[in-house]
Amino acid sequence: MDVVRYAGAENVRKLGIMLLGDNFISTELSENSRYAAGKKEIEPGVYVNTYSDTKTKLEQIKTINRELRLNFTVEKVMLSDNMDRFF
Repeated sequence: MDVVRYAGAENVRKLGIMLLGDNFISTELSENSRYAAGKKEIEPGVYVNTYSDTKTKLEQIKTINRELRLNFTVEKVMLSDNMDRFF
């Protein structure tokens, strides 16, 4: 969500990123209650679909970074050896 805020929700929406057959950035909550819980409001009336695993989120961030030329260094890091059991 921080990357989307930084890049601008509208800029990211224009990239057309899809997740589970739904837009990654949308102005509507999903009718499917399973996925609606994963939609987080990033600004009034604009939602980010966060219902994905770490690998997918990493790829989304890489796509946003590349397509919008944000020049971030994007990599997955392990915060703790014990974190594996939570993911």
